[in-house]
Amino acid sequence: MRKIVLFIIMVSFFISCSEKKKEYFEGYVYYKNKPLENVIITEGYPKPDDIFSKTDSLGYFRLKRFSMTSAHKLTFSKKGFKTDTVRLLRGRNYPPIYHLFLREQTDTLFMKKLK
Repeated sequence: MRKIVLFIIMVSFFISCSEKKKEYFEGYVYYKNKPLENVIITEGYPKPDDIFSKTDSLGYFRLKRFSMTSAHKLTFSKKGFKTDTVRLLRGRNYPPIYHLFLREQTDTLFMKKLK
């Protein structure tokens, strides 16, 4: 009986400590260490009817997640720049896996101009 109570307490502790899933992606986009304005960000590969966000004058964006269970990539595009697709899942079994642009720490993307 004591083991069962201890087990229930441990499970409750781990569940209460689990990280809350963010409802949005956020971060910054730069070109040569300067904020890049009006970059279009979409979840997955862009389609004409996709929900998107644009960076502001500080290069900051915030995009509501399409799905809370699966997020594989963000696509960043701007005329005159190379379109960049970023896979969001990073890491392996150890160290822990983490998701880019969904962490408390702000992530940054540096874009490249087309030649």
